[in-house]
Amino acid sequence: MASSSEIIGLMGRILDYLITFLGVVMLVALVIGIYKVLLDLGPILNAGTFDSGAKDFVIDTLTIFVVLELLLGFMQYHGVNRISPVYILDAGLFFTTRELMIELYSANISYASLLAFGAVIAVLGYTRVIVNRSFNQEKTKAENQENQENQENQENQ
Repeated sequence: MASSSEIIGLMGRILDYLITFLGVVMLVALVIGIYKVLLDLGPILNAGTFDSGAKDFVIDTLTIFVVLELLLGFMQYHGVNRISPVYILDAGLFFTTRELMIELYSANISYASLLAFGAVIAVLGYTRVIVNRSFNQEKTKAENQENQENQENQENQ
């Protein structure tokens, strides 16, 4: 029978493969998204105004940012074996902004929906600031401890 450490190691390897697979899928999606944005430039350049083709261009550009933030989060996983909530919150902010832009371009958004989007964006933004500050405080604390240990080692030598 397999020990718990062997099972945890196997689960870690499976998770690594899954994250790598999802990263490759997101890279392919990113390339396709960039290609789609470049195609969206055609109607804008051919039209007399930016507004006539701007809807698809803006939506596709924001979709690229969502995929990019998720990709950055998954890429960071391979460096520190955890996904930073900052990248996930950024992806959520871009996705919410994308959905808001879709509603605005459809020109039938209600005041309640607009307030709801505003509340979601405010909560995600505030949460991102809190997470970022706590991460920076933890990083500073770890660096201070490391510096103290280095100074103690130099004094002992």
